[in-house]
Amino acid sequence: RPDMVSMQKESTSDVRRPLELLLAAVVLVFLIGCVNVGSMMLARSSGRASEMATRLALGANSLSLFRQMIVESLFVAALGGVAAVAIGTVTLKGLAEFGAGLFPIIDEASLDGRTLLALVAMVLVATVLAGVFPALRAVRVSPRAAQAGVRTVAGRRHVYSMGTLATVQVALAVPLLIGAGLLGRTFLHLWNLNPGFDAGAVYAAKISLQDARYTTSETAGRLLTDGAARIAAIPGVEAAAAGLSLPFE
Repeated sequence: RPDMVSMQKESTSDVRRPLELLLAAVVLVFLIGCVNVGSMMLARSSGRASEMATRLALGANSLSLFRQMIVESLFVAALGGVAAVAIGTVTLKGLAEFGAGLFPIIDEASLDGRTLLALVAMVLVATVLAGVFPALRAVRVSPRAAQAGVRTVAGRRHVYSMGTLATVQVALAVPLLIGAGLLGRTFLHLWNLNPGFDAGAVYAAKISLQDARYTTSETAGRLLTDGAARIAAIPGVEAAAAGLSLPFE
């Protein structure tokens, strides 16, 4: 029975799977970045433990300190979002200029409202992933630390937290590195693969037969036969032929 598919799915079938793999890699890189920023925020909050303990001893509210830490994380994530918009704009222009043959629908891609909404959602997610845990650790400092005059209040819990974040970061990086290694190995294998024919000095072109003059098989076949004969008559051309598709296409 006939299988009905949407026009969008059919036009993007060749690039859908590579883009899905690229999206998975981007998500892993995003999570690694969040964990990395979270580790730095945790180290920074540990360095400010004496400040937080002093403010708590002077009567500051834990909720206000928590909000301050979240706002700082949101500011860092917002800076990353602005940088992402700039890099995305330049990347789209580069793909539209150099990758039109690989991505036929690249001209339709743009940073529209949906993209910006997705970016805002990612900024909020990055704020939560990278800022909440360090903020909770920062506001749980004992006010006695201010009387002790110490600069950091690390202890075993801080070491455990840093170790946990490092473990998560390594766990996210290992699949990404394995995938990159397999991709590089596959690329090298295909680059050195013998296709079984010599593709040197071979040129290929595509033509469309959607003209009203080529509605029958006889007229279309006559066009292909006459066209191949004319091309073969060009000086320097050794052979010319017509086919429905290229090898491995």
